Amino acid sequence: MENFPRGSFYEILHFRQTEARKSILVQLDMDSSTAECKRYCEKYGKIAKIFHYMSRLDAQNFVLVEFESNFSVEEIRRTSAYMSNFEYIPIQTTVLWYRDKLHLNKSGNVKQRVQLTNEIPRSSILSPSFNLIKENLHSLNSVTEQVHMLHRMLSFTDLDVRLRFYTANQLELCFSSLFPTISVVPFGSSVNGFGLVGCDLDLVCKLNNKKGKTDDTTQKLVFQSKPYAAYERQDQREFLSILAHIMHKFIPGISNVNKILQARVPIIKFTNKCTSIHCDLSSTQMVALYMSEVLYIYGEIDPRVKPLVCTIRKWAKCHYITTDTSGQWITNFSLTLLIIFYFQLKGILPSLNKLGEYARFSSSNGTFDVEFIACVKRMQAQTGTNTESLHALLYGFFAYYATFDFTTRAICIREGRSKLKRDNAPLHILNPFEPTLNVSKNVTAAEIVKIKAHVRTALLGLEKDGPQTIVTLLGLIRMKQSSKPTLKSYDLTNVSAKDVSKPVKNAEEENGDRDTESVQSELVKDEFLTDENSFDDSDKLKEIIK
Repeated sequence: MENFPRGSFYEILHFRQTEARKSILVQLDMDSSTAECKRYCEKYGKIAKIFHYMSRLDAQNFVLVEFESNFSVEEIRRTSAYMSNFEYIPIQTTVLWYRDKLHLNKSGNVKQRVQLTNEIPRSSILSPSFNLIKENLHSLNSVTEQVHMLHRMLSFTDLDVRLRFYTANQLELCFSSLFPTISVVPFGSSVNGFGLVGCDLDLVCKLNNKKGKTDDTTQKLVFQSKPYAAYERQDQREFLSILAHIMHKFIPGISNVNKILQARVPIIKFTNKCTSIHCDLSSTQMVALYMSEVLYIYGEIDPRVKPLVCTIRKWAKCHYITTDTSGQWITNFSLTLLIIFYFQLKGILPSLNKLGEYARFSSSNGTFDVEFIACVKRMQAQTGTNTESLHALLYGFFAYYATFDFTTRAICIREGRSKLKRDNAPLHILNPFEPTLNVSKNVTAAEIVKIKAHVRTALLGLEKDGPQTIVTLLGLIRMKQSSKPTLKSYDLTNVSAKDVSKPVKNAEEENGDRDTESVQSELVKDEFLTDENSFDDSDKLKEIIK
């Protein structure tokens, strides 16, 4: 398990950004040059950490070098040479190339390269193979242990995190030559604690984020600038279009730049070939950054949250419930909110309103200032004494959503309860910071049918083996296995359907009589009736959940 730094969300953000600013990325001619490159870099200052890896996209060798001081990076930028080929536009970045060519001595003979020992071992940035996952999960005796193991295998390594923050810093460094106060900040899965190896990197650029000349009211001379409406859609599109052109033409390693400017949130999609990361860049996703902190806090409150989110997201991806492209299906963000909501019903996590009791409220934007990570220990004491195993919680998640009334109910993590839907969207998850918005509005009725079918199949799979054996995660996430292991010690009373799947309240108990607007949601009820009638094991399902 990686030994990651601990602290509040913004403390960790600042820590990783500082690491990135003290780092350079060097491409090597050959695998055997790592030690020689390290020795050369040490001329510029003491090295804190160094990583050697091969990019996924074009199999090139790179070393990520973190120095102990920013001055080392500044000196490298000052003294490094530009590419002399006239076909290249000179640009100063922290992405470098180590020229490892054999040189001739005065007599014209090839000088022998000094063979250095203690080569830097290569780190992998690839997702673990099926065989490795299979081998590790088969060796464990309970589903709970398997959930923990899967989480450890799929979570970010230290190198994964560093490459993500380095990617953000590379863009910030290049853009700041034109826009001195700009910053590029990661958000979403890369920073909220729920990221898995290979997931995309979400970035937001902020134009006036650096203190200094922007807040110096004592100066008589002020730079003239043109007006820019940061929250006007057209200005956002034009600004992002400029950034996209700069990235495509000038920033090394950036490829496949795709401008999606007509979306509700305009973004630039691109790939960083050097760090092997697919990225989305936006300019106004500050609410998303707040949400990243909230999810980070939820992951810190209880150690069972991250492993369960990891397992369910892996299950969803294996069954094509979620995909790596946007469309009419549920996103990983929406799926994570469904899991958070389930934890709230179990008394393990507090509602967002409860978190707000520990936060400063910002009346300027109507959202929490989300400065409450320091109170995690206090919140842990407030969330009850639920001690269910991860196996029980996994079973309970499927049991709860197998019978959830998607036709009339909406998910609300702000209050920690379901609410009556105000529209006929097949899936309604209230945006925690903008309650009038539905973050799952894109999901179609057909996709809900698909989700419910897979949820019920998973539920039956976890139940069907009886008190002596339990289906492993390999079966749950649709990975073939030669034989089903018998788990030696497991108390099935921990996963009793009566204990884990009973809803807190039904619709009538929770909100009283239905209002007239809820009738609209009945328009999609036929979709769910079709699904229920086609489910082969519906009788058994009702029996194990009742």
